[in-house]
Parts: sequence; C-alpha cells; structure tokens
Amino acid sequence: MIDQLAIEAYALSATFRRHGTVLAARAGQTQPRWQVLRAASMELLSVPQIARRLGVTRQNVQRITDELVADRLVQLVLNQDHKASPHLVLTPRGQETLDALTEAGVDYRKAVWPRLRHVDLADLVALLKSVNHALAEVDLEAETVEGAKSRRSGEGRRIRKSS
Repeated sequence: MIDQLAIEAYALSATFRRHGTVLAARAGQTQPRWQVLRAASMELLSVPQIARRLGVTRQNVQRITDELVADRLVQLVLNQDHKASPHLVLTPRGQETLDALTEAGVDYRKAVWPRLRHVDLADLVALLKSVNHALAEVDLEAETVEGAKSRRSGEGRRIRKSS
C-alpha cells in the first residue's frame, strides 16, 4: 500500500506543478519563483531551509533567490543563527507579486473546491504531514531500513553522516 501512496503523491505533485506553472504564468512569474516567494512569506527561512522544505537543491533555490533579489522581490537579511546564510524577506514589490500569484489561483481554487467538498481538508493536511514526518524519520543516507526497524523496537542507535 505504501507503493500506491507514493505513486499518488508523485501524481499529485506533478499535477500541482503543472497547474502552478499555468497559474504563475498568468502573473508573469514561474512556478519555482512562486514556491520560493510563498516559502519566504510564511516565516524567516534561509536558502538551504527553503531548499529542504521544497525538496530541491540549495543551488536551485540560490539561483531563483538571486533572480528575485535582482528583481527586487526579496531582500536578504541577517540570520543571527547563521551569518553566512541570510533569511529571505519579501519586499513590498515581492508581496504585491505574491498577492498577484495568489489572486491568479482564486478561480482555480473555486473550480477545485466543489470537487473536494466531501473531503475534510484539515484532516487530509494533518495526515500528509504525519506521513511526511514518518518518512523523514528514516534517514536512508545514515542507516538502512533494517536499522530503522531495530530502532523502533528499541535496538540500535542512529548514526548520521557528518557533512
């Protein structure tokens, strides 16, 4: 069943990306720029933090961030915890752009919502977070799946690769 979950998650992600590309273009942006703007608008995050959250490379987010800075949509502010990795903050122009992107999706959400009325979206979001958290607990670079099983049973210890 976990395989079917993975297939549906990949399909959902692809659909969101495809629709996001069309919606972002309506506001003169790209879907990856929209993702970075949205992530930066929600809380103070650095490029590596945004990359981890979006599941993409730091280099890709850095390239997009450089474009957003050049377009004066975000500015970089000092990160007290990691001075070499500043936080992204939306500028007023960046907030206007994000608002336009959000507005571009209003009709889309209105078209989708009736098809999901029978679904408790809050429960679905909580379930997806739970699945994501469970998957994230298994660090495939640091251990085998067998190691994860033994850890759940109280055996073994987690060994992380040093970076």
